[in-house]
Amino acid sequence: MPKVPRKSSKSGRNRAQGWTHAKRSGHRHESDVAARLKSDLVFANGLSIRCFNEKLGRPTNVGGGGASAEHVEDLFGSRTNGKPDLYVEWSANRFARISLKKSTGGQVFLTSVARFVTGFEKQFGIKVPTKVRTGLDLFIGGNESQLRKAMAGRQFRGPIHRRSGVSQEEHQTRLLGLTLEEYFPTEWTATLNWFAENIGDIADFVIARGYAKRATDFATHIWYLEPSHTPQFDLIVPIAKIKAGAFKKRTEVCVGERNGGSTIQLPFGFLQMHAPKSENLMQFHHNYDKVRDLIL
Repeated sequence: MPKVPRKSSKSGRNRAQGWTHAKRSGHRHESDVAARLKSDLVFANGLSIRCFNEKLGRPTNVGGGGASAEHVEDLFGSRTNGKPDLYVEWSANRFARISLKKSTGGQVFLTSVARFVTGFEKQFGIKVPTKVRTGLDLFIGGNESQLRKAMAGRQFRGPIHRRSGVSQEEHQTRLLGLTLEEYFPTEWTATLNWFAENIGDIADFVIARGYAKRATDFATHIWYLEPSHTPQFDLIVPIAKIKAGAFKKRTEVCVGERNGGSTIQLPFGFLQMHAPKSENLMQFHHNYDKVRDLIL
């Protein structure tokens, strides 16, 4: 499985326009794949062989999921988007709930620190330590008064934001790896260690489960499939293998080298602060090359 060359973006769209375009094109891709699974026996058998090592024929049902589907029951007594984009069923009591990716990288989960912590604890019955919560709050940020109180007049260690002329950390109301390592080494080390020790469950959480309550609304596979008649990438990976592979590569959890440590690099992608001002600042990204390497 060779690495896929990255495509440059020359669309001229701003962030909001790009997000809208990505959602619409993603929904079209889901619909196209669903229609092809219903009509193309070879395509349908190819999916069942890769999922179950069996030719199961055309599915008895192909349903849409993700943001275009009805919301599912969540962990908080409300409703949420399910992580699967396609629910595929065959007559032999076989099913695949697929998270479909039309690009080699991008956002896979966007949430707040508070909701991430509570949701993770509910999904896995694991208590997130207070030091880890503090480390995430400072790294993801969003609370100016909390930041000023934590820094207590000390100097930020990250780079200067080129447009505003102030430090990037002040501009984004968060702390970077360099500053966390110097002033909050206990909390920052605890945070990185916790991610490494729990990276299998974290991968499962952000890729397959999200905040869905029922196991029938968890994704079972991720499918990287370019929307093309001759796709450059077409890779199906069971979530169980991603979870196991991420844990085997847990030593790869580290602070990103760029911009003073603005990301936490993960075996399946990375975590960063999502720049727009809102409660949902904790943004996980997936990466095709990293996911592919988990099963090699």
